Amino acid sequence: MKKILFIIMLFPSLLLGEPKISGSLPQESDFVVSAASEKNQGKKNYTIPAIENIGFIVGLWSYDRYVAKEYWAVIGFNSIEANFRNGFEWDHGGFAMNQIAHPYSGSIYFTAARSNDLSFVESSAYVLGGSLLWESFMENHYPSINDMITTTFGGIALGEVLYRLSNHFYNDNATGTKKVVNEFITTLLCPMNNLNRHLGYSSPKRENSQIQYTFSFGGNNNFMSDQIEKMDSNIFAGFQLEYNKMFQDKKIRKPFDYFKAAIDISLYKGETVSSIILLGHLIGREINQESYSILAGAFQNFYYTNNDIIRLSSSSIGPGVEIKSELTEKINFKAGFHLQGILLGAMDSRYNEENRDYNLGPGYSILSYLKFGRNDLIIMFISSRFFSLSNVAGLAASERIWIIESGIDFPIYRNLRFGLKYNYFDRQENYDEYADVSGYGDLLRSYLTISF
Repeated sequence: MKKILFIIMLFPSLLLGEPKISGSLPQESDFVVSAASEKNQGKKNYTIPAIENIGFIVGLWSYDRYVAKEYWAVIGFNSIEANFRNGFEWDHGGFAMNQIAHPYSGSIYFTAARSNDLSFVESSAYVLGGSLLWESFMENHYPSINDMITTTFGGIALGEVLYRLSNHFYNDNATGTKKVVNEFITTLLCPMNNLNRHLGYSSPKRENSQIQYTFSFGGNNNFMSDQIEKMDSNIFAGFQLEYNKMFQDKKIRKPFDYFKAAIDISLYKGETVSSIILLGHLIGREINQESYSILAGAFQNFYYTNNDIIRLSSSSIGPGVEIKSELTEKINFKAGFHLQGILLGAMDSRYNEENRDYNLGPGYSILSYLKFGRNDLIIMFISSRFFSLSNVAGLAASERIWIIESGIDFPIYRNLRFGLKYNYFDRQENYDEYADVSGYGDLLRSYLTISF
């Protein structure tokens, strides 16, 4: 978490002041663009993001070395030579640090390029380059394979999401307190985008995006197997958003023109971030008929959960299909099916190997869900996630995890709704040198939600 706080503090674009205005813009424009950014708008710049990423890497290392005084940040020619001589290995970093902090660092590399008018694919190369630079030079640990994968693919997904959200919320017509709040939110979401805007290298690119937000608050009760007498309770707050409508009637769709994301924060006991789920549409075809719509193509998924029952994370990509249908004038129906190839998954282990209490490996996952009802009445939903992992780091084993979720919610007053949810977790661990492990857990949730 110290790394994340430092990242936020590293680029205080509020201190850079207002951009200078040159000339006049059409009154219907949503933005006031500086002369420099107007000149550079639409021009790709490959050099500036490289310089910015090197600056970020050096700044972050300086904090770790001289402020946090991390032992692994003590580097020199000997450590760099050893890194190249030894090559890559699987590291033993903490679960939350490797699965959350590294993707966030990757998002900085990505958005440095993206906010310099580089494409989604071009910006992805900067994440790989930044991660490779850090792993090879900035630690006295040998370069980490899992950090490279998690930083790169997690950073691409998170970076594009934060970049688009920053553009969506930005409003240069705001003044006074609204201006300060707007600058704070957009800087917090995507510091590199605001930095480059103030420096004149880019301007926000709003594409008539629409976002539906849902805030939730409630309580979780979870227990392992049939030990209901050992039920553990905690309070949570959640935030979910859907960026643009799933079905947009567009012939050309860019990566992440549509995505949905959810994050849960534990307010009492347990890990602060208890879950992150992100699903973004990359490329595909949309079919719209009078009674139904279908979206088929490739999707990218990031999944993270960390609770008393299970710790699981995966970065994956694969084909999927989303369906929406109006069964009647008031009853709607949504369903989805996704087959994802897991580039790297992490799963907590019942056995500890050296200093690691989780295993790493590739695999695949299957996601399916069904949701139907009336927004003004009861909505019912059920979903199933299956994960299959083959460990390549940690203990030799194959992992099978099923997560089934079902629930209902109904309106109380206007946009305020009450919901009940039940999650079932089942896991099978087949070890080569240890006894196999199986077990299950349950999570019961009651909550209030409000949508905008």
